[in-house]
Amino acid sequence: MAQQRAIWLTRDELLAMITGLRDAIAPLLDNPATSDRTRYLISPIMYPAEKPSPG
Repeated sequence: MAQQRAIWLTRDELLAMITGLRDAIAPLLDNPATSDRTRYLISPIMYPAEKPSPG
């Protein structure tokens, strides 16, 4: 399931989100391959999409 969403974040909110994603993903990185696991490739890519409007 692929999904792309746009969100407005301050620098602090962005850093908190990155930390939360890292904290959620990191413990799973060393899961061994087993017959009941499927391997997934994750590619979180974040880049500024547009500047906020003045006002």
